Amino acid sequence: MKLNTVVVVIIVAFITACSSTMTSKMIGTTHINPDTIVNLEVGQLEDYWVSIPTPPKQYKKRPAWAPKGYGEWVQITTIDSNGNEVERILISSTPTGFMTQDQLDAMPMKQYKAALSNSQKLPVRFLESLEIIPNTAAKG
Repeated sequence: MKLNTVVVVIIVAFITACSSTMTSKMIGTTHINPDTIVNLEVGQLEDYWVSIPTPPKQYKKRPAWAPKGYGEWVQITTIDSNGNEVERILISSTPTGFMTQDQLDAMPMKQYKAALSNSQKLPVRFLESLEIIPNTAAKG
């Protein structure tokens, strides 16, 4: 086989490989087919996944990922077919800079169990708003 033929074969193989479409996307450490992710509206999460309660953890000092002060943020969360949070994307925070993407990435991920109506364990993506408020406001 001539060198030119080998080069042509390699180029054709490379172009073919590059032109093929991806059937899954790497989200966190999980491959998820983007076509199977269900985008949820507010209030639909419990139709698909139920949060697994975890006992509260008491820290000796404020974790590095915890924002200082009081405020709120909006994020997009993705849950894979195993019930693991695999991606969180910060959309906004009030006050500005209260929550950062780095802090959000460092937060412990939640786990979920499939709701009875989600027997296929479909991965989901949803928008959520979270808030840190003073203890006095939470009590009453």
